[in-house]
Order: sequence, then C-alpha cells, then structure tokens
Amino acid sequence: MLTPSTLLAQAPQLEDVVGMIDTPPGIDKQITAAGIGPGDNALLFFISNLLRIATILVGVWVLFNVLLAGYDFISSQGKSDAYQKVRDKLTMSVIGLLLITVAYTIGGLIGLILFGDAGYLLNPQF
Repeated sequence: MLTPSTLLAQAPQLEDVVGMIDTPPGIDKQITAAGIGPGDNALLFFISNLLRIATILVGVWVLFNVLLAGYDFISSQGKSDAYQKVRDKLTMSVIGLLLITVAYTIGGLIGLILFGDAGYLLNPQF
C-alpha cells in the first residue's frame, strides 16, 4: 500500500534533478564586498538594494513632477485646463510617495511576521 511517507521517501532530491549551480564569474567579488557568507541568501540582499534604488528613483521623479507642476501653474496664465493638469500631476506624485511608503510598510510587516524582525527584509544583516 502506498502512503504519503513512502511516496515522499522515493522523491528525488532537488540536487539530483537540477544539479549544483556555480556562482557566475564576477558575482563572487560583489558577494564578498557585501559581506555575505557562503550560506547566506544573496537574493535577499539584491531585493533590498533594488528597493533602495527604486525609492531614490521615485523620489527624484516626484521632485521633478512637483517642479514641472509648479512651472505649469506659473505659466498657465489663468487657463482652467492647466489647473486640472497641475492638480493631476501633484495627485499622482502624492500617490507615488504613498505607494513607496506602503511597500516599506508591507516589507516591514512581512519581516516581522515571518522572521520576527521588521528590518529583516528591508535591511538584512549577514
């Protein structure tokens, strides 16, 4: 009779199916510079850095949009459709900032719930 334990005992291991994957050339220097050990998760470090870069890019984009909206407002010469355009730019900028804030909040909550540390995903320590 087949039971789940006998089926699981016969299942091949992941290394048997996929094989061992070597680190690509050049990546080992980046991993060493980041202070990541051989048993640590480099993907977590990569995702954390992507979130930081995205935050900087969004901040610069919002600053650019606010400056552009101010210029449009000053140069509108009382046209009502220009006010609508300025309001839309400012609204979308605020929504973008809120989305980044929500992303950090969700990352902190997931880290707190799953790993017991709110900064586990946002600021990994190796």
